[in-house]
Amino acid sequence: MAKSLTLLLSIIFCLNLYAITPQIPDYLIYEGRMVELFTNPLEQYLERKGLKNIDRGCNSSACLRGYTAIWEIKEGKLFLVEIKRCGIIATAGVFTGLECEENEDSEILKYLNNEFNSKSMFAEWFSGNLLSPQGRIINYVHAGYKSKYEGEKHFEFKNGILRKIEKIKNEVKPELYDVYNRSLVIDTLFHNIKKLDWKHLEEEFVCVDEYSIKINKRGKVSKVWYENDFDSKWEKFWYNINDFGCRRKLRNSIKHLRFNEYLKGKPKNIIVQLDLDLYKGELRLMY
Repeated sequence: MAKSLTLLLSIIFCLNLYAITPQIPDYLIYEGRMVELFTNPLEQYLERKGLKNIDRGCNSSACLRGYTAIWEIKEGKLFLVEIKRCGIIATAGVFTGLECEENEDSEILKYLNNEFNSKSMFAEWFSGNLLSPQGRIINYVHAGYKSKYEGEKHFEFKNGILRKIEKIKNEVKPELYDVYNRSLVIDTLFHNIKKLDWKHLEEEFVCVDEYSIKINKRGKVSKVWYENDFDSKWEKFWYNINDFGCRRKLRNSIKHLRFNEYLKGKPKNIIVQLDLDLYKGELRLMY
């Protein structure tokens, strides 16, 4: 009963702590891959030690707990591998409006570093589920770990021992189909278009501009065209001639794509605009 109450209090504490801004996750090494964790096992440890109110230090709103931890599953056991500082210093020096000394450690970091002494340690204190998001995001929520992904992987532990792994597939709500499909199409198109030799294309054609691409109901690329706002028919005519080579290159780079297996909801035409910008010979997508 006491253990259940402690676990419940820990969960409530975590929900309150991360209720405002999406949080930097912990990470888990499993089968040679590092995946994000939407669970923070150290919070359960701190709760049991009576340290839930320990000073978390000077951190950005995306890292209210004051640290980020790396975990690993080895031989069916959960190990704490590393504890790192997060917040204003850990975000590549991006100023967040908080003033922190670069080498100033918070009380929580001092405690954790002293407690675990930078050694890999068996997490025998942890019982519960570790949640790892899988695939693409399908519903963004600007709060804690509340965003939903295509799937989830749940690792169930008891006293640090792995008991079960469960894979969950999340259903995309009908109203999210268009957002999901559009995002998938844009990412896939840009991934393929970016493979072209843009430095050479810029020497041969004027390709950097805003293009529209149509994906038909069968999930195929059916049309590529340039979005221009010329008033004169002659301007449009000559630009279309000069632009033909670029459009052909773009179309050839994506015409092999088939989206019908991945698009969700009722089949419909999808038209997306890609604003292509060249910077130091590299292509960038401008939204």
